[in-house]
Formats: sequence, C-alpha cells, structure tokens
Amino acid sequence: MLLQLALLIGSLLVLAKASDFTVKNAVKLSKFSGISQVVIGFILIAVATSLPELTIGVISSISGDGALSLGNIIGANIVNVALIFGLLSFIGFKMTKKDVEKTTFSVMLISIVGIFVIITGATDIVMGIFLLIIFYIFSKTMLKDGIKIKKMKDGRSTGRYALLTVLGIILIMLSAKAVTDSAIEIALSMSLSETLIGAAILSIGTTLPELSVGLAAVRRRNPELAVGDGIGSIVTNITLVLGVASIINPIAIDAVARISMLSMILISAAFVLIARRLNFDKRAGILLLLMYAAYLAIILGF
Repeated sequence: MLLQLALLIGSLLVLAKASDFTVKNAVKLSKFSGISQVVIGFILIAVATSLPELTIGVISSISGDGALSLGNIIGANIVNVALIFGLLSFIGFKMTKKDVEKTTFSVMLISIVGIFVIITGATDIVMGIFLLIIFYIFSKTMLKDGIKIKKMKDGRSTGRYALLTVLGIILIMLSAKAVTDSAIEIALSMSLSETLIGAAILSIGTTLPELSVGLAAVRRRNPELAVGDGIGSIVTNITLVLGVASIINPIAIDAVARISMLSMILISAAFVLIARRLNFDKRAGILLLLMYAAYLAIILGF
C-alpha cells in the first residue's frame, strides 16, 4: 500500500514535469515551424495521447469484445468535455471566438455520431470507413487552417523541438500509465468495486495525458495548445479509434452503451450552450463538473 502510494505520488510528479516540458517545446515548435499551436495540439499531441484508447480499441475488437472499446471511448470523451474543460475553467481558461467555434463544432460532431450510433444500434465496417473519412477531412481542414507559412523559419530548430515534443509525449504516456496502475492497485487494496474502478479511475486514467497537457498549457498561458489537444482528443476518439475498432469487428450497442452515449450527447449539448454563453468562467466550471458527477452517479447506479 505504502509502495503503491509512493509510486502514485512519484508518477504524478513526473507527469506534471513531462507535461510542462512538452508544452514548452510544442510552443517553440509552433514558433519555428509556422504551424499554429491549435494544430500542433490536435495533430501531434492529441493523436499521440489517444494511442491508449486506440490500443484498447484494436485489442478488444480483435478479441470480439468491442463493447469495452466503445465504453472507453464514450467515457474518455465525457471526461474530456466535462471534467477536463470544467477543471480548466477554474484556472483562468479563455478561448478566442474562433477557438470557441472550432470547439463547439467538434463537440457537435461527436454528438451527431453518437445519435447515429444509437439509431443504428451497432457499428460495422461501413460506419468504420465513414468515421475514418470524417477524421481525414477534419484533420485536413485543421492543417489547412493552421499552417500560416509554407516555408519553415528554421528547419534545424523545428526538427529539434519536434523531437523534444515527441519525447515529452512519450514521458507523459508512460507516467500516466504508472499513475493509473498505482491508483487501481490502491483501489483494489481498499476493496473498492470493479465498477467504480472502471468508471472513475480507468476513464480518467486514459485521459490523464490530455488533462496534464491542458493544465500545463493554461498555466503557461498557451490556451490554444489546450484547445487543440482537447478538440483533437474528442474527435480522434469518436472517429479514428471507433472507426478502426468497427472495421476490425462490428460492435453491438447494449443498454449501458446507450445510456453512456446519451449522457455524452446531453453533456455535449450543454457544453455548446456554456461555450456560447459563459465562455468558461467558474460558473461554467461548476456546471461541467456537476454534469460529470451526475454521469458517474448514473453509470454506477445502473
């Protein structure tokens, strides 16, 4: 117990330092490459930090347990939309009008996909291909909008900071896994239920990279990086991850998945209203965190 607690604290410290290191070098990468921080947050950091969800999706689909992947995707997106943006709102998170539009569009996109999945009752290879096409189009649009210049200002510096950013992402993912593993061991030693561990710890654990990067970005006054990482994660999860999992094996939508998907849609709708009206102040943070708490209560009581 004491060893796991020490590992948990140590891993959290490494996670915080790695996130700070990654944000610092990502900002420099943006400066020397001419690529906006939103795009770097989306393409580089968000896609990379979504690898745990993608790995779970591939493994569970191959083994015929696609429901596990779907549950992880939905839970991760709810954590991204409600918990992460809720916490960021408490530390002075601000977005430009353009960033608000990008974020609300992304959240509306996952809601539309969620509604379609509920109506069809399952995902298959056709839907999987369709989701991958959406991911490609969205990524291409982000790249076109975010690359300000065609020629790099400094190719050597760009390569250096790109490498340092990737190394930082690897450290984030390793430390986040260590935090999650330690938390699960502690929870098991305290005889907490598997449902609670899955709903609370695992869903947060797979999104720890996004949370740590978002907090570090806001603390360093680089909110665009947090925006890119946030919208990138929710879009990647619902298009790339679910798309790949669906192509490997069809996924049936059971009662729990329907409740979770409906919760994601409702939280996403509320998120859009909050983004338009409150602009992520402390009131918005409270509302988002309350919605996340309500989701946990529903899932644990189901």
